[in-house]
Amino acid sequence: IILSPLEPPEATLAFRDPHGEFPKGVSEKKLPDLDRHILDFQDLAACIRGEKEFAYSKEHDYIVQETILRACGVEV
Repeated sequence: IILSPLEPPEATLAFRDPHGEFPKGVSEKKLPDLDRHILDFQDLAACIRGEKEFAYSKEHDYIVQETILRACGVEV
């Protein structure tokens, strides 16, 4: 499965055999447009206002970014 481009969401599926609505081979599937950015900002605003805790700690986010850089061959 390839999700590209991210906006508007679309998936490229490749099947060896037919599967449900999809024939054998490569198919494009448009996905429903989501308000993911709006939801992300609403979540961030709630955290800033103190209405909820952040889902992940700063340490977690740092480790994720460090791991991505290392996976890309960047020395950290």
